[in-house]
Amino acid sequence: SQLNNKTVMQTGNKSLSEFQDMEVRLEYADVEVIPSDHYGIEYCLDEKYKFTYHVENKKLIAEQKSKYNINGNLTFFSFGLNNDKMFSDEYVKIYIPEGCALGNTSIKNESGDIDLGNINCDELTIVDSYGDVNTGTIYCKTLDTTLDSGNLKFDELSADSITISNEYGNLEGDKICGTNITFD
Repeated sequence: SQLNNKTVMQTGNKSLSEFQDMEVRLEYADVEVIPSDHYGIEYCLDEKYKFTYHVENKKLIAEQKSKYNINGNLTFFSFGLNNDKMFSDEYVKIYIPEGCALGNTSIKNESGDIDLGNINCDELTIVDSYGDVNTGTIYCKTLDTTLDSGNLKFDELSADSITISNEYGNLEGDKICGTNITFD
């Protein structure tokens, strides 16, 4: 939404109940998973995208969708001019207790960076159409990462099964350990 050429933002910073699984689906924002002393979510997003989140059955579901959606098929949006970096102030930060092990974790982002730091989980799925993915050390059973246009940078990836697909971008890391490793 624009009011006198200014984007109207929705913001929040809330504590959440404990969760083991996480599913995040964003349109235009950076997402960051941050070690903390609690479970929580903080966000600053363009109001024209509806953002919802809740914890149910120990699963965090956070989702951003355009409010301007016709028949679920066609979405209209406009880009402003004179923006050095679009969506640079839009973010979702998810706080989890430091050292916490997660179950199934899925982060899908159309346009924005993903920063995971160090994460330990059963299954990790990362899809980022237009943005960079930065991680520290990841330990999981299954890692599936798909990037269309962006760089993947990591310290260490360790999983039984690792699949990395990166259409137009670089892969930079220190160490990859796995039984079944696939690069597409």
